[in-house]
Amino acid sequence: MTYEKTDRDRVAAAVEGTANSNDFQVRSPSRAPATGQSLSKGTIVLHAESFVVTRFGPPGWAAVLDRLLPGDRQTFEGILPITWYPQEADARLFRTIDEVLGNGERKLLVDLGRFEAEHDLRRIHRLFLRLANPAFVLEKASEYWSRFHNTGRWTVERTVNGACGTLFEWGVPDEVNCIYLSGYIARMFELVGARDVRVLHSRCRCRGERGCIFEGTWNP
Repeated sequence: MTYEKTDRDRVAAAVEGTANSNDFQVRSPSRAPATGQSLSKGTIVLHAESFVVTRFGPPGWAAVLDRLLPGDRQTFEGILPITWYPQEADARLFRTIDEVLGNGERKLLVDLGRFEAEHDLRRIHRLFLRLANPAFVLEKASEYWSRFHNTGRWTVERTVNGACGTLFEWGVPDEVNCIYLSGYIARMFELVGARDVRVLHSRCRCRGERGCIFEGTWNP
């Protein structure tokens, strides 16, 4: 859900609209190319790399890269924030991080989501931190979704001391993506002042549902 202008962006501007040696890696400053594939933006990989290096050091990220499929490793090495790549690679990356560094317990995926939310709201979407209602933050975050994924649409309903977000039609369903998102949403609520936050992933496309539902509640 993020975008931060960096030196890599400025370098990439010179090659905007071109592809690298991998046919499925496409450079675009804002919208994903019309490839018929479900795509994610490079900022997601860069967040994951930053999380791993912060917690486990550069050897941790090297260990993750070594375990990835050769195609995924080629995609992720030297990736730019504006690079679009196949969304199903996200789940393979998250699962590899969890298996290599988290013993396959999935808790590390929650921490990864929380790390990204903290980065987004504190360094990029600082305006969100001034908003009084955590539910409104989820509504605004859902509007940014299409900048970083070319599939998926959100509906958000406010509840008493809570909010319920439903994500429809997001690429290739995978439970590790939903675990990561649960951590992101929970930390997002906390950063705008919600206390005793709980996020329940009550329904999932991986279990045959039409959409993935994330129910957040907190104390007023």
